[in-house]
Amino acid sequence: MATPAEMIALAEQIDRRRAATAGRYAAEQAPPGTLAHASAVLLSTAYPSLALRVERDPSRVGSAEPLDRASVTEQARSVATLEGDDFRRALRDLAERCRFRIALREVLPAHLGGAPFEATAAELTLLAEVTIELALEEAKRAVFAREGTPRRPDGTPSTMVVLGMGKLGGGELNCGSDVDLVCFYDSDDGEVQGGRPHASPHRIWTKVVQRMTESLEAVTEDGFVWRVDHRLRPEGAAGPLVNSIAAAERYYESFGRLWERAAMLRARPVAGDRELGEQFLRFLEPFIWTRRVDPTIAARMYDLVHRARAELSPVPERDLKLGPGGIRETEFFVQALQLIWGGRRPAVRARRTIEATERLLAAGLVTHREAQEVVEAYVALRRTEHAVQWASGVQTHSLPTDTADFERIARALGYEDADALREALERHTSRISVLLKSLLPEGEPAPSRWGEALLALDRGEAELFAQSLAEAGMPDVQGRYDGQLERDLLELARQHPDGLLGARTRERHRALTETLLDAVSDAADPTQAARYLRGFAARTWPPAVYTKMLADDPSAMRRLCTVLGGSAFVGEAVASRPELADLVLFEQGTPTPADARAEIEAAARLPTPGDEDPIEHRVGAIRKAKRRVTTQVALADLAGDMDTRATTEVLSALADAALDAATRFALGTDPDEPVRGLAVLAMGKLGGREIGYGSDLDVIFLYDPDVPGIDDPMAHFTRAARKIIQLISMPHVEGRGYELDTRLRPSGNQGMLVVSLPGFARYHGVATGPDSAGG
Repeated sequence: MATPAEMIALAEQIDRRRAATAGRYAAEQAPPGTLAHASAVLLSTAYPSLALRVERDPSRVGSAEPLDRASVTEQARSVATLEGDDFRRALRDLAERCRFRIALREVLPAHLGGAPFEATAAELTLLAEVTIELALEEAKRAVFAREGTPRRPDGTPSTMVVLGMGKLGGGELNCGSDVDLVCFYDSDDGEVQGGRPHASPHRIWTKVVQRMTESLEAVTEDGFVWRVDHRLRPEGAAGPLVNSIAAAERYYESFGRLWERAAMLRARPVAGDRELGEQFLRFLEPFIWTRRVDPTIAARMYDLVHRARAELSPVPERDLKLGPGGIRETEFFVQALQLIWGGRRPAVRARRTIEATERLLAAGLVTHREAQEVVEAYVALRRTEHAVQWASGVQTHSLPTDTADFERIARALGYEDADALREALERHTSRISVLLKSLLPEGEPAPSRWGEALLALDRGEAELFAQSLAEAGMPDVQGRYDGQLERDLLELARQHPDGLLGARTRERHRALTETLLDAVSDAADPTQAARYLRGFAARTWPPAVYTKMLADDPSAMRRLCTVLGGSAFVGEAVASRPELADLVLFEQGTPTPADARAEIEAAARLPTPGDEDPIEHRVGAIRKAKRRVTTQVALADLAGDMDTRATTEVLSALADAALDAATRFALGTDPDEPVRGLAVLAMGKLGGREIGYGSDLDVIFLYDPDVPGIDDPMAHFTRAARKIIQLISMPHVEGRGYELDTRLRPSGNQGMLVVSLPGFARYHGVATGPDSAGG
């Protein structure tokens, strides 16, 4: 144990001028030469943010003896009986006294009774556990008394567990850490005893968590206990503050992502019903520790590091946590290997970073040199982080810009000067950077054009997403860029986690999301491409199937966006009938007139189910075939595989076949029999085989007045013609048909719908012989 003189000497070594000033102030409350006076001087000198509080009452610092559960629990007894503001003041006082003691142990070197980083991090974790448990119990007493007591269906008390995540879960808390908490209660099926009408367990436990959080993080003149972060819960900041176990299990089974697996890797019950927490974590083991060895995890973890750096670190080169080779990269190197191998090799599972590294070494997954570099770097970075936070009193991971502050921190850590500390940190971070990149099979990925836009999606910031798209060069299409494009892309991102731009896809298939944005940007009409892509994705189920397929073939994603942005007709077809996307993604052939006729003829031969209307069935089958062939033609047209003449010939053959099928149906003629008595004469562009994608069909209906067995041929064939028009033109869910124009018949709209062959000949001045009949 250090003597007062040794403490004063250490303070003077760190900063002689500040030590002298601290000595004068501390002397007003504690006599020089006492342990209380020397402790206050040392802490004030090494960590200026503590100066006012320790100099005001040096006796609160206490000794540098280790902090164990028994001693903290004993101090907590008097706090546990209090309520409300009295409880919160006592809780803050307990936390501050213990922090002073831990800070003193951390600044003292080992030969003077100081403790290594691992010990002080464990003591801070212990302090957090005790204070969170106290806050939870006080919140339960207060809320249950006011709102009622939640009970399970069997009448026993409902319980809740608080899981500690991140450094708290790993037992590696630092002095400036948030405490990352996720809260779960046992069941929604119970009731609230003595509660208000319609009170539910979820409502009661939400109020408990809210009060617990307020007790921990409320800032007063006495400071605060801990900053609390609940964002690691299911659905993040958008999700409920507390979830039932059943709801959480459904969430992780259906929507759990890699970062949540990494977070749960360190999760540990820290307060409440710990057995409930252990049961829940056992349930999650297959989610956290998958049996499949997936080397791509490393690249995805690397991407998470870079996204966090871009989002949260304004000056990465000074950032101990998020900077290159920093604390986060060190942790992710270890966690990536654990997630890759932990499903097959349970021995590598551990919450603490150093312990996990040792287990990876024992399993032969890292070399002795690599393990040594990881441990040395982690300890050096975390010690420096602690010193920066003790000294500044704020939650920061950035090295100070002030030369005197940097020098003071270096000496407090035992370095000769600031340059020595800087050199040591650079050596460690460069080694960690190399180690993390060694896990990437294809090396470090190139910077992404769309990185900021994808980061904005991850954060749910619509305005930043739009701004980032514009900065990345998403085109303004003919002045029509009124916000519709980014709204469609935002909706695409929100549709489903496994959708083309969904949260899980952005994590697992980052390259696909970048290809998608590239392809939309490069489309002839990006706004149109985004609109139809959103419509297509909304009707695709399950979305993961198409997402995986497109991730495996990025060129297919480009083809799809090119087509959707290049043809409104194809875009509308694909958006309304997602199965047509297969034509874009898989089929490469150029359709011919014979192909068109074969599609329609096959559709016309499909039998009608017994419970379906024959007309609806026949029209639907032909429309589906028409849409398919038309889409094939449009794709080949866009790709330049068909010239204008070839295009119009196939479209004309398609229309011919549709008219033939409708005529046969109207007359009741079998597919293998010739049509008798009625002919549909193609006129205009259809007659010349020159129709386009949306052309009307100009036709004339001619009938034979001498067909045997028909008493009134005109009436009979007029009914048949009207039925053909109905079949060709009627609205149907399978798509548009054709508009038939019969105005080219004799006498136009004033003439009969059907014209006899002799009558048609006379109208055009063609002799038909003395026996010809009129019509």
